[in-house]
Amino acid sequence: MALDENGYVTYQKVVECSNLNKTKLYKRAMDYFVYNYRDVNSVIQTEMLRMVLLCEGVFKNVHSHTDVLLSNIIDTWHLLKLK
Repeated sequence: MALDENGYVTYQKVVECSNLNKTKLYKRAMDYFVYNYRDVNSVIQTEMLRMVLLCEGVFKNVHSHTDVLLSNIIDTWHLLKLK
């Protein structure tokens, strides 16, 4: 993981899918995002011509910590980009 120019933690992974063309991958990704990001706080932005998907959302309960008198549950905002 690394920090970007804004100081945010970034993670990047390239997945090769040689048996699928870009149109099929785009359709599968769009189906996944629509199914898994249905709440009003999630936003799906698309650029059909370049086949780029951006999805904003929140990963719930990423970390939790309970102490004697204090309990913390941490959610984190994320941006997923498929290109």
